[in-house]
Amino acid sequence: MRSFLFSLIALSAFFGRVSFSETTIFDVIVSHDPNGKTKVFSSEPSIEECRKKIKDLVCYVNPPNEEHPDVRDRPCLPDEGRFASYFEGHFDRSSELIQKMYCRLDHIWVEKQFFATAFASPLIGPQGEVISGAIGIREEVLNSERTFDEWLSWKEETSFGGTTSLDSPRLGILQYTSNRNEKEFFLDYVLDHEFGHLFDFSNQLNRVYDCHYEETSPGTWEPVGDCRPTPGSWGELSWKDIQTPKPSSDFPFRKDICFYFCGGQFLNPASLIEIFSGIMESTFMSTYASKHPGEDWAESFALFLAQEQKGFRYQVAAGSQRFDLTAHFYSEKIEPKRKFITDFLNDNVKYPGD
Repeated sequence: MRSFLFSLIALSAFFGRVSFSETTIFDVIVSHDPNGKTKVFSSEPSIEECRKKIKDLVCYVNPPNEEHPDVRDRPCLPDEGRFASYFEGHFDRSSELIQKMYCRLDHIWVEKQFFATAFASPLIGPQGEVISGAIGIREEVLNSERTFDEWLSWKEETSFGGTTSLDSPRLGILQYTSNRNEKEFFLDYVLDHEFGHLFDFSNQLNRVYDCHYEETSPGTWEPVGDCRPTPGSWGELSWKDIQTPKPSSDFPFRKDICFYFCGGQFLNPASLIEIFSGIMESTFMSTYASKHPGEDWAESFALFLAQEQKGFRYQVAAGSQRFDLTAHFYSEKIEPKRKFITDFLNDNVKYPGD
């Protein structure tokens, strides 16, 4: 049995009645191992060992199917070793904070077909602990010649009826421009975002009181319980609950931003100026961050690393206006989030398996 929820807030997917169950919220697939599992490491490895491990983590896969419904139980396809260098390059360009995450992964899936750009997959043990982690990325992303600016513009346009095929012609209704318009930076940003999800789960940054998903009607899963962020959590900065931002952070058309999950219901390009004007007045760093507390953290984490550590600067031209998103990042509205991330990085950061 396979059930999917496509909504503007969350996507829940359960790939069969097998040893693992998965729940996806935009680009996270949470796997549960009720029987427990040996950690992917037995002692703290060296940075050199983390890099050497990458080639053994990469697994080229088909989507889950009836024969292999579990996302973690798919056989690796022959890939002739052509994908490892992408992740080794990310490793070499990254700080030790990111490099160490590679030693806590059990898989790097290269997806032959996938609806989004990439995803993270924390593996949760019987006591709720994060045992290990994995990431997946669409093969098309690795093969594409798209640069960062082109990718981000393409992704934004999917909410307005743009193609979900990365290398197909774009709508051309908006354009991001940055000082890091490179394919390598595009890949680094995507992978930093997914690693951000693994840091989120490992450090319980988006704690809520008592919240879980239930099937409210066939194929539809909704959050149930007290889904408010707890005091001191990341979500408390911008969210009333996991679906609803605080009024001070909401903005026109936010609910209708849909990216890969539009179901044929797209935004009108005439709304672009209102959307980005709203972002500039909100506590969200991007439109993607405004969809869920988990994406809020992962986007903000990746943007923090990019702008604070790599000198990244960017803006977007939408309609007849330009919006300086780096100025927004350094604005007073975003200061509490910058401080939260700074404090997190200066604390005892936990990785999957800690």
